[in-house]
Amino acid sequence: MVGLLAAFLSTCSSADVPRTALAVEHPRVLAFSKTAAFRHDSIPDGHAALQRLAKEFAFTVSSTEDASVFTDDGLGKYDVVLFLSTTGDVLNEAQQAAMERFIRKGKGYVGIHAASDTEYDWPWYGRLVGAYFKTHGPQRDEQMKIFDRAHPTTSFLPSDWKRFDEWYEFRQLPADDVTVLFAWDEGAKTGFHPVSWYHEFDGGRAFYNAMGHTKESFVDPLFPRNVSEGIFWAANARPPQGAAPPAWKAGSGWRTEGGALTQPSKGKDLSTKAAYGDLWVHAEYKIPAKGNSGVYLQGRYEVQIADSHGSTQALDFPDAGGLMYGETKGHAFAGQPPLSEASKAAGQWNTLDVLFRAPRFDPKGRKTMDARFVEVRLNGVVVQKDAVVSGPSKGAGNTRESATGPLVLQGSYGPVDFRNVLVKPVRL
Repeated sequence: MVGLLAAFLSTCSSADVPRTALAVEHPRVLAFSKTAAFRHDSIPDGHAALQRLAKEFAFTVSSTEDASVFTDDGLGKYDVVLFLSTTGDVLNEAQQAAMERFIRKGKGYVGIHAASDTEYDWPWYGRLVGAYFKTHGPQRDEQMKIFDRAHPTTSFLPSDWKRFDEWYEFRQLPADDVTVLFAWDEGAKTGFHPVSWYHEFDGGRAFYNAMGHTKESFVDPLFPRNVSEGIFWAANARPPQGAAPPAWKAGSGWRTEGGALTQPSKGKDLSTKAAYGDLWVHAEYKIPAKGNSGVYLQGRYEVQIADSHGSTQALDFPDAGGLMYGETKGHAFAGQPPLSEASKAAGQWNTLDVLFRAPRFDPKGRKTMDARFVEVRLNGVVVQKDAVVSGPSKGAGNTRESATGPLVLQGSYGPVDFRNVLVKPVRL
């Protein structure tokens, strides 16, 4: 991990830079297409498309219909398991248990088309895939309505995207903690028909797309790219080796409830006992409607937390994932807006991943290099990339810059919950 990050900042040419500094650079994918019911004749085309995509997007893929690979050792070779139009009961109980452990280790799942027509008697799988298949109508053209353009699987899609495929109806709509990416919608006549979605589930990540019935689907340049982006997104739920929860100082008003750090009202900020320089941070947070909080690296440099989900206004630095920092002249404060609006609705858990490079100082204590947010991901979406911050955030507890400082969770702006906070010192 450290070697990869160092390469990202120094020796890599632009062509060699990984897709994201916080990512599995070359995901290893197991494409599984065993069927115990209807078999789609597009499955070979799907496997061939995955091989092409693997070369183009620099991941590796192994294709199989042998369920015996579903053991801890067998799955341990992979970052993502992709169910390609599987149908029926394809795994026995021991194999199902291995799949559950795989996801709980922070690995990824991708489901394509009939993956939702699979394992009806395995409730855990139903929650993983997001919804079970119910029925479908005739193959036809449908216009896609895209709801979330911040996600890497949809950011490149045209606003007028019409596709020919077989369109699924599901037994139930995806749960509230599942984010629907796009759907086809006939309005009041028949209702809402989700097609693709994603969520973080049981320690890992799951992405699903109901397209892919026809052979032609896999030569459409947009659908295969959507799948490849889903693979990369699903591969990156796992924290780096050596990440651990920090020790906290006593914080007024903070308490622990159900494994979460909770600030039920306005109180003091919560600081780590240790001081850090270069740092990787993972945190999950939840705020109420119109809530506001922040995560401060070194107690000085803030990543903004805010209820900005669904905002139609131009992005600004007070939005979720924005950076607030001070200019070195005139003491005026400015900031860096997030690249995308990727926050979830108020009351839902969000995930924040930060890779931070501390400022540098010469032997006399003079600053030679500003602090830098190498990357910030909100719910898996890159919202900051290589962002330099020229000074401490407004209202920061530590206004004098130095090489180290504590990690701080803001509690002074009202109710907020944090959980699964992990840190790993790195050298960038």
